[in-house]
Amino acid sequence: LAYLPLANWSTTSWPVPEYAAWNLSAASPTAWVGDATFGAVLECSTAADAGIVVSHVPWGVGGAWAVNLWVKQAPSAPSDAEFQYVLSARNPAAPPLDDTTIFFPDQVHLYLPSPGHPAAGTVRAIVKDVTDVYGGRASRGFLDSDGAVGSNKPRSTPRVDFRDGAWHMITLTTRPAGGKGFDLYVDGARRAGVGPGATAGDFFSVGGGAPLNLGSDIVLCGRSDASTARFFDGRVSQLSLFDKALDPAAVGALYTAVTGRAPPRAAAV
Repeated sequence: LAYLPLANWSTTSWPVPEYAAWNLSAASPTAWVGDATFGAVLECSTAADAGIVVSHVPWGVGGAWAVNLWVKQAPSAPSDAEFQYVLSARNPAAPPLDDTTIFFPDQVHLYLPSPGHPAAGTVRAIVKDVTDVYGGRASRGFLDSDGAVGSNKPRSTPRVDFRDGAWHMITLTTRPAGGKGFDLYVDGARRAGVGPGATAGDFFSVGGGAPLNLGSDIVLCGRSDASTARFFDGRVSQLSLFDKALDPAAVGALYTAVTGRAPPRAAAV
């Protein structure tokens, strides 16, 4: 559907320049910095509230979709937010974001918990399609890349050190077989997934699988409401938006195309 390299001073889609990325705020622009892996890339900042907007991509309208993005989180941040959002999109007609409305229909969020959070070392995903009407406590579900669903409790599951100074690939996709749910990959390996009946003790409802009615921009390096407490500190590159679900072989190929090696062994989820 759309591939934006976000590298070497290019902010348009390739090979056809149909879509473009912009600074979330002209007063707080992202910066181009040299990078050994991708050349010049965009660096976001929590201190400057600097993020990126990708406009007018009709993403998720068919129900099946995927997003793939490379991130390189700064080892430390001047203002270390509880959560740093790497991607965020939601229907602009929805009420203002808070701890409840973030679970309303038509939104997708990917973010990294801070080092002091029990879920540190994971990517957290919230996916709600047009059919995911808010139903109270059961709707407040999110998935962590260690397989935990809706949990802020301490855990001893395997993690990924996103602050190790290396690039990491994050992939979020609806289920290749169709139906409700989604899968979450880190560095080309499937780390977690939810589907019908695959909730934490059947407590949380499963989102995703039906069309998204986002009707708005996709925000990188921050939350869609530009909350000053939710910006990402680090670099982003190689944004790919798909109008189909990706299976493990397709995600692994994306990882290998950049690194030249196979993904690490996938978690048993």
